[in-house]
Amino acid sequence: MNAFTKLAVVFLFVGAVLLAGPVFGFSSLAANRGADVSVGGSDALIGVDATHLTLDGPRDEATVSIENNAGRRLSLEAEDTTGPDVQVDGQLSGTLAAGESLQVTVSCNGGGTSGTDSGIVTVTEAISDDGSITVRDATLPVTVDYECTGGKPGTPPGQPSDDDVVIEPGGKSNDEIDSDGTVWIGDGGKANDEVKAGGDVSIGTGGKTNDEVEAGGNIVTADDYTANGELSAGGDVSIGDGGKTNNEVTAGGSITTGDDYTANGELTATEDITVGSGSKIQNGISAGGDISIGSGSKVNGELDAGGDVYVGDSVTFNNEVTAGGTIYVGCDVRFNGDLSAGSVVDEC
Repeated sequence: MNAFTKLAVVFLFVGAVLLAGPVFGFSSLAANRGADVSVGGSDALIGVDATHLTLDGPRDEATVSIENNAGRRLSLEAEDTTGPDVQVDGQLSGTLAAGESLQVTVSCNGGGTSGTDSGIVTVTEAISDDGSITVRDATLPVTVDYECTGGKPGTPPGQPSDDDVVIEPGGKSNDEIDSDGTVWIGDGGKANDEVKAGGDVSIGTGGKTNDEVEAGGNIVTADDYTANGELSAGGDVSIGDGGKTNNEVTAGGSITTGDDYTANGELTATEDITVGSGSKIQNGISAGGDISIGSGSKVNGELDAGGDVYVGDSVTFNNEVTAGGTIYVGCDVRFNGDLSAGSVVDEC
């Protein structure tokens, strides 16, 4: 065997020994190679239990758990890296034992828009007690599709333009209003005749309409609004806390109300209906999509949802409840009429 052959055999032997030995520092290496390696799915060093979320309305919420899969104790800090339309709340920092998790909540941020937001939570730093794992500025692969149209109840959007029809705060109109643009009724304002708008209708706190209101776009009201005539919107209807509608409300989109709302006429929406806590629905409520009823509310008319029904605590139904999907039931809920659904889930 010549010298060259002997040297080659030595190198082969050394290589075999290196391959057979443990790969020290792999966790630390993985943690510093960026989000693709260190964070992501349920088996990553820092995982999430869901990567695709959906918000179906301005009051909808979704949750994500940030999981410690590193096999050792981690001190973790994360931050909200959403855009302007959605927000992340909850426990964004803490010390996690192996297998423990933090839970955060994703919701609309008060805007009236829809879209998709990616990378909504970023781990700014996660360090193991023994220092072998360090993760910094790693964006979690969580995407949310959101439909926040209508804004939060009680927040009429924007300001009037020169082309809009305006009833000043405390003012009154006794004539029919017919506008191609937006109709604005200020705080304490009153419209005693029909209101028709090709665009939106925006009504301030304590506003009152005594005849039909029809909007090609959205109808958005602040708190303590009273409608004595029908409300009809090609888009969404959003009513603030303490609102009262004494006639039918119809939306080509969704209907969303604040707390302590009273409906004395039927509610009908092509999409979803969300009713705030402590509300009273005296007549039928029907939605092509989901229906959510806040805690402490009472529904005296029939309820019919093409999708799911979400029921808070201490809600009473005094008539038939029908859901094309699932009914999710809180604590102390009473069904005094027939119940029909694909399935019922007790969330108490």
